[in-house]
This record gives sequence, C-alpha cells and structure tokens, in this order.
Amino acid sequence: MNFPAFVAACSSLVFSIECPSCLKPSNQDFSEVGICLECKSSVQSGVSITHRGRLRIFAGSSYTSNLSRIILAAKEENQIQARVFLAKQLTHSLQRALEEVTTHRGQSVKNVVIIPIPSRKLADRRRGFAHIELL
Repeated sequence: MNFPAFVAACSSLVFSIECPSCLKPSNQDFSEVGICLECKSSVQSGVSITHRGRLRIFAGSSYTSNLSRIILAAKEENQIQARVFLAKQLTHSLQRALEEVTTHRGQSVKNVVIIPIPSRKLADRRRGFAHIELL
C-alpha cells in the first residue's frame, strides 16, 4: 500500500467518506475513480460529442443529475474525490479530441481549445479557492 492510500484508509476510520454523487457513506477508496462503483455505472463515462456549427465540442460526460451533484461537490464543498472524477472525465475528452484532430475527414485541424467556465470573483472569494484552477 502506498503512502497516500494508507493516509486515505486511516482518515476513513475517523472521517466518514461520502460518494460525491449519491452522498451515501462508504468505506470504498475513491482515490482511483472519485465516486463509488455504483454511481460510476450510472454516470456516463464515455465522451460526449456535440456539434455547434463547424465546432465539435467534446465533454467528459453527458450532463445528468448525478454529474451535477459531482460538479457542485467539487465547486462548493471542495471535495477532492469529486475533483478527481471530473479531472479524469475531462482528460478522456481531451485525449479523444486530440486523437480526432489528426483523423477528422482527412483534413488538417489546427486547434483544440479548452474553454473553462469561470466562476465569479465573488464566488471564488466566498469559497476560498478558484474551482477551475484546482481542476
């Protein structure tokens, strides 16, 4: 067992760990996935691709009520497990976008742009951190 896993296991004895999606207490180690295994199956883990004119938009998942709770847990409650899940989802969508840059209809696509949705400065001050920067 590595040191971070050991610390997480010890802290779970003192502090209850809740899944950021279903909010149920659990003794699972969320460090790998970020949410419980039951919720992982209910949150679409595939990359969602939509089109806006000539733009192709890649998202880590389709927006669902479970995903909404995960986003709020990361933003409002500063839950590391929720942020781990979101980071993994965003990484998958970025990898998919980069793969398709070279294969899209044989044309050379020059740019992949990451568009963060920033918080208001007041919200960041109230929280004590900038969610998008931590993500």
